Amino acid sequence: MKQKGKIKPSLKPKKKARIPSRKSVCILDQFSEQDLDHWSRHSFNMQLCHDRFYFDLERQRVQSHEELCESLRTTQHTSLPLDQWVRVTDYQWCLQPLSAQGSLSGIGGRFNIGRELTRARWHEFPALYIADNFDTAIRERYGGPLEEVIGNLTRQEFALRRPGSFSTFFIRGHIDHVFDLRHEENLNGFVNIIKTFSLSKDTTQFCQKFSLSTPPLVRTTSELLKGLLSAPEEWRKSPDMFAAPAACQIFGQFLRDAGFEAVIYPSQQGGSLCVAVFPENFRASNSCIETIGTPPTGASYTVLDKDHFD
Repeated sequence: MKQKGKIKPSLKPKKKARIPSRKSVCILDQFSEQDLDHWSRHSFNMQLCHDRFYFDLERQRVQSHEELCESLRTTQHTSLPLDQWVRVTDYQWCLQPLSAQGSLSGIGGRFNIGRELTRARWHEFPALYIADNFDTAIRERYGGPLEEVIGNLTRQEFALRRPGSFSTFFIRGHIDHVFDLRHEENLNGFVNIIKTFSLSKDTTQFCQKFSLSTPPLVRTTSELLKGLLSAPEEWRKSPDMFAAPAACQIFGQFLRDAGFEAVIYPSQQGGSLCVAVFPENFRASNSCIETIGTPPTGASYTVLDKDHFD
């Protein structure tokens, strides 16, 4: 008689991990430690080259600061009435619609300097950005119309935004002292000064030694205007790559220092007109802007004037 016992489960050998064949491997990139070392040195030299370029010109801008400001003050400024202008902000700032403090984060905006620009430390200043209609405000805020398709995603999806994830405010009021960038001749006096600026011999030799090119120096009003109104992917290169302000941000600093309360300029996103407001210059001004309609409970910064500035 056979003895009954526990039946041991059969132990199947484990499957070996499948090693992909060479044919199924897709190499995206291939480099050596020597390549990494070369790229690191090249990046370091590029930063040094750009620093030399920036501080060469910054020294001359400081020396000519008052002269440059005066060249802007003597231009024909404009007074700008605001009726149904628009400001678009992220929903989280809906209780502070006219605060410009958000413009200080990161690198800043087109005409103001943000806190992350270490080459311009202690020179940061805010600006409030508004547009003359809703479509332009959206295009400026998100780089184009939200429904525009980029690859397989709409711009709204690409920006990780859902409908209702931003707040829209309509603005009314007037700004008395506005610099008008719609007229190139307003830049004549400014350009007559900066066109004499030059790079030092040491900077030129350093860049030549490492086969690096410096940005071209501005010599005409059309060259300056082109830089001030360049596309975001162009003017953001210097702040993003080298932590130094772009030409348009430096120009915004001079407008602010010259006492202008705002600058009006054409949208570069296919929209109409935009204004960058310098709230600090409302201290001694009769200008006033305010949101239209009853603000939400607990809202602040709904008025910007000499008694309420950010």
